[in-house]
Amino acid sequence: MINKSKRTSILGLALLALSACDSIESSDEDFLQKGVDLYSQGEYAKAELELKNAIQKNPDAADSYYYMALLNEKTRNFKAMRMNLQEALKLKPDNLDARIKLAKVHLLFNDIDLVSAEIDTVLTAQADNLEAMTLRAQVFEKRQQSAEALDWVDKVLEKDPDFIDALALKTVIMLKQQRYDEGLATAEHALSLDSENITVHLLKIQLHSRQNDVSAVVDDYRALMKVQPDNDEIKYALARAYVNNEDRRQAEAVLRGLVKEKPDNIKAKLMLLEFLATANRPEAFQQLQAFLPAAKAEDKIALAKWALSKKGGDEAKAILTKIVAGQQDQSKPKQSALFMLAGISIQQKEFQQASALLERLLSINPDYVDAKVMQAALLLNEEKDAQAEALLNNILWEKPDSDSALVLLAKIYQQRGDRDKAYNKYLDAFKINPANKQALQPLVEQALRKEHNDYAKELIQTSMRRGGQSLDLLQMLAKVQIDDKDWEGAEKVIKAIETRKSGGLLAQLLSAQMRTRQEQFVKAIDIYQQILTQYPWHAPSLAAMANNYERLNKRSVMLNYLDEFIEKYPNQSSAQILKSRLLALDGKTEQAIALLQDYLRDHDMVSAAYGELAGLYLKQGKNESALRSYRQGLQKKPDNIKLLMALASFHEQQGQYDSAISQYEKVLTLAPDIEVVQNNLAAILLKQGTEAGIARAVELTAKFRQSEQPYFLDSYAWAQFKSDNVNEALTALRKVLVLAPDVPVFRYHLAKIYHQRGDRSKAVMELRQALRLGKKSPFVERESAEGLLDELLTAKR
Repeated sequence: MINKSKRTSILGLALLALSACDSIESSDEDFLQKGVDLYSQGEYAKAELELKNAIQKNPDAADSYYYMALLNEKTRNFKAMRMNLQEALKLKPDNLDARIKLAKVHLLFNDIDLVSAEIDTVLTAQADNLEAMTLRAQVFEKRQQSAEALDWVDKVLEKDPDFIDALALKTVIMLKQQRYDEGLATAEHALSLDSENITVHLLKIQLHSRQNDVSAVVDDYRALMKVQPDNDEIKYALARAYVNNEDRRQAEAVLRGLVKEKPDNIKAKLMLLEFLATANRPEAFQQLQAFLPAAKAEDKIALAKWALSKKGGDEAKAILTKIVAGQQDQSKPKQSALFMLAGISIQQKEFQQASALLERLLSINPDYVDAKVMQAALLLNEEKDAQAEALLNNILWEKPDSDSALVLLAKIYQQRGDRDKAYNKYLDAFKINPANKQALQPLVEQALRKEHNDYAKELIQTSMRRGGQSLDLLQMLAKVQIDDKDWEGAEKVIKAIETRKSGGLLAQLLSAQMRTRQEQFVKAIDIYQQILTQYPWHAPSLAAMANNYERLNKRSVMLNYLDEFIEKYPNQSSAQILKSRLLALDGKTEQAIALLQDYLRDHDMVSAAYGELAGLYLKQGKNESALRSYRQGLQKKPDNIKLLMALASFHEQQGQYDSAISQYEKVLTLAPDIEVVQNNLAAILLKQGTEAGIARAVELTAKFRQSEQPYFLDSYAWAQFKSDNVNEALTALRKVLVLAPDVPVFRYHLAKIYHQRGDRSKAVMELRQALRLGKKSPFVERESAEGLLDELLTAKR
């Protein structure tokens, strides 16, 4: 039993202990103050620890959450910043600074309605809060309500003409409204107040770029470099600006300076190589060799990739081979080099060598998934589909998120004709990696085929969010929007393309195409004229311009334009050929022929002109003259694919099948994968009907088995029929008629198959269909169809 005196002493000790705890243990205010002090000193990691302690001590302290949000802002963790601001405002709703910060974060996440709600609260409490008023203007600008946005900006600037955020926003609005001089004046005023404002500097650069004032852009980048002298990206941009200003000497000096300052910076070296290659490819490759001795192995991989991008396969091989020889098996550069060498071997059709390299790589690293996928691709190339499928399934068992394996498996299913399975695998690959364009492309194509344009846009936009807004994706999206007549959306995307490096021409072309679709032909013509002023070699713009004049029934105006254009650019073959076509359309074929003959006297290496001249002779029925023109062109360029194809087609139309076969075979030795040549050659061979010819046709058309092109698939079916594989022919022809039910020759071929199978009633039905359809469209086999139908009906009687 404890006596009274001992109880007193214990109580005293307890009180002393409590008193000691109170004096030693920090309060949440202490932690908060330490955190704020460290934050102001730039000690963000230490500040975060103190603020976390403050929150742990007192979860209801609003200021702790607010300063944690400010810390998140410094470390650019905006998601956490938003959460901490929301928590701070729950505890202290009247913190207007926190509410404005939250509105800005909502704006970053494009949550416009949430921004508006926060600003309403601030302006209710403080009607003249300039930050809130500027954010209100930004909300209107985001909603494409520029007039209202400008009204709010002007209200802010009336109260404070020097309010930087409002000046920056006004500059943006001026830029969008193409009021460039006003925008520049606003930007200059903002920079006079805050010369280090990066946003305004960048806006000023955009304004001068829109005015095509390249020398001013150079000066702008120089000014920006003074603000951020250690920012390499600005130096790269300055070098590009010098190039645009045709001051290559200064551009090269900037890039070489970067390489000298940072010898281990591979990006600087790649930029210099890229720059040199645009003007002097040999010099670029000499510089490449100069970089190699001191380069690290991983940098040599990057240099080899650059060489490959410039069609320097031999140089890349040499670099990669040395890496393989000089590195340990387990080094990443050696494994990357083996993989790249295998890829080069595949491009060069050295499949056995590629296979050996992959085997070597996998013996070093059995888990190199991309190497296994490449092995599967090689098996597919060898038509070992079952082995490829088994390998891909094994890969996916080990690594279910291999999007490249899923894409390859989808292609196998596609070749088999299992479209649903193929689609699902492409979709699985896309879900794993929306940046995978091999997965994206077939999904978009199917969506467009089914006229699900909104879904196609959603797919592309998802891909851009994950993989970045590359030019090809922006172009794909713009085309879908133009096709969907989403003019506003297309305009936005075209503007985004315009701001990209090398995007100017593409933006102009898409804009012109959109004007044509809107039937604003005069505006389209104006854009094409601007393009041709900058890029007189751009033949598609010349042709498109002519098409727009045709829509306006103003061919004579286009011919006048061509006269002036040819006078200025007499060597431009596309202009000469286009003029000859327009003259022929006007019934002035002799003038068109004379034009091309005159042109060829001084430009006898232009193959397209010989083909065009031959076409004009054919329209006149002068077959010998046409043949002579083809042969003259081929004397100058014996391996010109287009001329060879045109000559083959000429022989085919003349019934000179052996000559046509010879020319088509020559084309296939030069370019083995041209499907239209394979199809045309197979058609002639099947028409001749020799045993060897049918066998060759079967070989040529085998790849068309899963084609979505009905004529190619029909050729496959007809080759199978001719080789007595009637059931396969029937299966293929049924697919053909799903794709194109109104083509008479397809019905005729199906009738022949039914006739062969002894199904007389179905054969008669298809023949009647073919003859009915043949009244509306060309039907070369009409007599054969009528003869077979008479034979079947006579047999019935």
